[in-house]
Amino acid sequence: MIILLIILKYLGIVISGFFGAYGLITDFKDKQGKITNAGKRALVIILVSSAISIIAQTVEIYLNSAKEKAASEAALKELQQNSKILYNIDRTLNLIADVSVSYVITVDTTDTKIKSYHEKLASTVANLLDTISNDNHNELDRIGLFPSILSSNGRIEEITIDSKSDYFPDEFNEPIAYYSLGYSGINLTFFKKEIPIDSIINDTYYHYSKKDLEMNVEAGINSSFLNGPHFIRYNLNKNSLEINGTNLQSDSKYWNSSGKIIGIPDLLNTTLVISLRSSIVSGNDSIDNKVHEVRNQFQLRTLILEMSKGRDFRIKPEQTKRFVNKDGWTFYIFKFPSSIEELNKL
Repeated sequence: MIILLIILKYLGIVISGFFGAYGLITDFKDKQGKITNAGKRALVIILVSSAISIIAQTVEIYLNSAKEKAASEAALKELQQNSKILYNIDRTLNLIADVSVSYVITVDTTDTKIKSYHEKLASTVANLLDTISNDNHNELDRIGLFPSILSSNGRIEEITIDSKSDYFPDEFNEPIAYYSLGYSGINLTFFKKEIPIDSIINDTYYHYSKKDLEMNVEAGINSSFLNGPHFIRYNLNKNSLEINGTNLQSDSKYWNSSGKIIGIPDLLNTTLVISLRSSIVSGNDSIDNKVHEVRNQFQLRTLILEMSKGRDFRIKPEQTKRFVNKDGWTFYIFKFPSSIEELNKL
């Protein structure tokens, strides 16, 4: 194409030069003012020369455009490569590591399977607090009840129930309440690509094949083989029960990873599926089926993910969508933001 442009340009110069010399020695009109045959030939030469100039100019414009396009594509490719390098550096410098999970789970106290325990607790604690002065917390500590929220006048509004307290569910007499409230867990599964909600609802969740990162934490009264203890809290004003797990370290050697989510930047546009479940059960199917039903009514009130370099993400229920899959397990779906700025606001 470049050779063609050179030929056309030189041809135009030659024709122009020839026509200039030809015009000096030739009359293009006769004495009557009519165009001679030589004039007609000159006109044809002018048209041909103009056509060649137009073609040459068009070819030059095309070549320049193609050259600019190639340069632009090369610059874009280099920019993309540099962006990829910087992204990978950012991933490496901001690894997802040292993950700890904190959560607050609200228990459905209207569930008939634990209602009797809840009513007994509410009545006993209310009567007990009526006999103890607001400033006499030592007596409460002695029986395994610890004030966790006080009103402005010092009145106890919420207590934490120690697992060794007589007010904690009894394993043998209240096994459903014991296992439902005594053990909790959260499964966190991250998906880099968008996934249809139906595929989560209809599939057995633990065997979903497209997960990119999965981690679990479990807590409870016997925390020696779990990620840590959790606490049961009873709010007198709300007459509610909550399970509170705090700073539960997730061991990375038990994570399942595809390698696509290793750093904080990888969380952008990632879908997080949260499941409130614990693997700790009694081993008695009739009890465990009821425990499963109680746990399925749990409501996530707060979830905090803390990671390396002081990064933490606070996920609120209103930022999630709640689903129940075909096996009866409850899930919360959360979508991470698409920009670092929005991610930092979590």
